[in-house]
Amino acid sequence: MHLLSLTTDYGTSEYYLAYLKAKLLAQVPQLQMLDISHDIPMEDLGMAAYQLRAAIQAFPPNAMHLVCVNEFLFPDLGVLIARKKDQWIIAPNNGFMHLLYEEYDYGPVTHSGGMGSAERTEAIAQIVYGLCHQYGYIESLQAPAQLITKYNINPIVSQDQIRTRIYHIDHFGNLILNVHRELFDRVRAERDFAVEFRKFTYSGGLKDHLAQVEIGELACSFNHGDHMVISAYQDRAVDLLDVRKEETVNISFNPSAS
Repeated sequence: MHLLSLTTDYGTSEYYLAYLKAKLLAQVPQLQMLDISHDIPMEDLGMAAYQLRAAIQAFPPNAMHLVCVNEFLFPDLGVLIARKKDQWIIAPNNGFMHLLYEEYDYGPVTHSGGMGSAERTEAIAQIVYGLCHQYGYIESLQAPAQLITKYNINPIVSQDQIRTRIYHIDHFGNLILNVHRELFDRVRAERDFAVEFRKFTYSGGLKDHLAQVEIGELACSFNHGDHMVISAYQDRAVDLLDVRKEETVNISFNPSAS
C-alpha cells in the first residue's frame, strides 16, 4: 500500500485539488490519499506545519506527506524530500521543512520543479512515483544549493513563567497555545500553574478529557501534536474568554515550590 497525505491552501471550491490528485493517480494508480486539510490560510506555513505535525504520528511506516502551501514563493528552488523517523515529507523549498522539524533523519534533498503550476504538479507526481517505484531514486538526488529556513515565534521563558500566544483557534472554538508539552513540563517541574488571559485566569490544572469538568467549564490539556489546548465542555472557549488569535497568554507557576 502506498499512502500519501495532502495538506494544501487550495481550498475545495476550485479544480486545483482534483487536478493534483488526478496527476498523482496517473503516475501511481494504486495510491491511497488522505486529506489532512485544504483550508490552510493562504501562505500560512506555520499552520500547515501545525496540522501535519499533529496528524503525522497516526500514520503507518513509510507514509508520504505532501504539503502544497505558498508553493511558488521560490519557484526556482524546486521541491524538497526529507525523512523523519519512518515518514517521508514532500514540500516546496520555501521554509516549511524547517518549520515542521529542525532536523531530519535523511535530507532534505531536492527535485527540480517547474516554474509554472502544471510543471510543478508534474514534478510532484514524479517524486511520488519515484518514492513508490524507483529503486535508488532518493539516493540520486542532491542536497539543495540553497535551503530556505523559517522560524516559529517561540515563547518567552523564565523560571516562573511562560509568555506565549494563542497560536490557533480550531473549528470547535478551542484555543491552541504555542506551548509544547516538553517545554511546559520542564518549566513547571510539578508545580501548580495558572493560565492568564486578558479577562480571566484558569487555575484548574491539567485534564485528561472534557468529561472531568462541568458543562460550560474550561479545561486545559495537550492535543495530539503536544500543544497546550484550552477548551470548554459543550461550549466554545474562544467565546467564553472573548479572545482572538495571536493574543498574549501568560502561564505562571507557583514560585514557592521547587
